[in-house]
Amino acid sequence: MAMEGYNFIREVEQFDTDSYLPHLGWIAKDITTLKIYSKFDSTYFYLHDEVQNRLFEFSAEEPTKLKSTEEYNKVVEQYFKYRG
Repeated sequence: MAMEGYNFIREVEQFDTDSYLPHLGWIAKDITTLKIYSKFDSTYFYLHDEVQNRLFEFSAEEPTKLKSTEEYNKVVEQYFKYRG
């Protein structure tokens, strides 16, 4: 389901967040439990739900745009739609 330029692909069953690079979600005015990671050898991004300790792989139509609070919010919105 691709909307707003972000397409959630799958859940990553086994992971260690130390193997991923922090991308978005650490510096915010409000505390967030959803963090976005990238990986050096991948074109995909990864959303980590810290509450459920689950990691989801997603693609970005325009990866260079995924830098702002507005784009972070679009990813989070798509995540909730993906999760149902």
